[in-house]
Amino acid sequence: MTYDPFVGQKRAARITAQNYRQIAQDLQLQAANYEARANEAEGFAERVHRQRSLHKKLMAAIEAQRSRLANCPFTIPAREFDISVTAAKRFYASQLREQRERERRFRNAQIMKMYERGRTNGQIAAKFKMHPVSIQRIISAERRKCS
Repeated sequence: MTYDPFVGQKRAARITAQNYRQIAQDLQLQAANYEARANEAEGFAERVHRQRSLHKKLMAAIEAQRSRLANCPFTIPAREFDISVTAAKRFYASQLREQRERERRFRNAQIMKMYERGRTNGQIAAKFKMHPVSIQRIISAERRKCS
């Protein structure tokens, strides 16, 4: 048996080539996985977009009926969108809740800005037409959230 000084290097090269092949396969699988996730996200984004546009149309229809002082402003939009009157009422109530929540968050952010600028609770309360104790509660709650 003859001694080959390059046996260790050849074996290392084979192992390295196998490793690179395995890495390449793993990367191909990852790429396919990412592509599938991207396609799934695009489909989800389309569904969300369709749902939001449907929500906007339904809200517009309900508001149009409310402005006409209709007895039940939900009947016509419910028929138009092929949903029950109860579902239309629940949707409208949820939209109003979300809107009030957004307004409340915005108001609380304004209160915190004024507080951080050194305004007193009385000054802040006068601006927002609220009681100073309510302002103190809001400030305490917001500070707890940040901690």
